[in-house]
Amino acid sequence: MILKGYKTEKHRDQNMVLKNLKKTTFLKNSFENNIMINGLKTLAEKQFLKSIMLLQKSSLKNYKLILLLAIINNMPILYLKKLKKKKKQTIITYIPYTLATQRIRNNFTIKLIIKKLRKNNNDEFFKLKLKNIILKSSKDNVEIIDSKRKLHEFVYIKKTFSHFRWF
Repeated sequence: MILKGYKTEKHRDQNMVLKNLKKTTFLKNSFENNIMINGLKTLAEKQFLKSIMLLQKSSLKNYKLILLLAIINNMPILYLKKLKKKKKQTIITYIPYTLATQRIRNNFTIKLIIKKLRKNNNDEFFKLKLKNIILKSSKDNVEIIDSKRKLHEFVYIKKTFSHFRWF
């Protein structure tokens, strides 16, 4: 059954997903901005929308809940700032710092998820990979979560530099 004003069921489904995503505009915008390549935001919107639709079809839970669980499970609290001192030789030091606000943490986790996806450089199956990683990370069993644990261990090793904050 097709509602009035929509050409096909596909258009109706896409519009329903967009209306529900307007409630979580920050997550939607940050995903689209991180997916975007060469300023082509419409392509990023399409890829994100298709991956959300695939996520909705494959799982029985609400896709917003799954997205939030994936972000919460991947969210690091600490991160390392890489500083270079250029004199005669370049000296690289890593300084641990906390990601202060929830918004910064959300952006950072989305960047980590997208970086993990872009390592293989296959744009054909980007939407499928995004769907799979979101599903796996919402269930707390994916490599990104392991990389978060490794990051926290590395921060713990470098904790002696935590009082050097000149940035």
